[in-house]
Amino acid sequence: MTQFLVFSLYFNAVVYIAAGVFHFVKPKIYLHIMPPFLPAKATLNYLSGLAEIVLGAGLLWQSTRLWAAYGLIALLLSFFAVHIGHLYYEPAAFSQVKYKKALLWGRILLQFVLIAWVYAIGQL
Repeated sequence: MTQFLVFSLYFNAVVYIAAGVFHFVKPKIYLHIMPPFLPAKATLNYLSGLAEIVLGAGLLWQSTRLWAAYGLIALLLSFFAVHIGHLYYEPAAFSQVKYKKALLWGRILLQFVLIAWVYAIGQL
């Protein structure tokens, strides 16, 4: 592995684990941006946080890396519901944000980059 791929592997693992931990430490951040059509928001928040922790950690071992990458890809795909939902309703957290639509479309496009990145890591 090149140094970039090694860095990328550990960077992604830490980011996903940290993001997962924040679902438990600061749940209001996530609950405020979840679209109204999602049921059981608190449960979904904690489940997605737990998934990010487990799957992020799974990237660290060769024996679990591929399945962890596939799990993260599935999780990232499910996040499209949140990001696309934001195009049709405005969470209170976004009320003061300028260029909302451009930022939201940027977040949606970023999901594809993140999916490709995690896929590449899964191939290591």
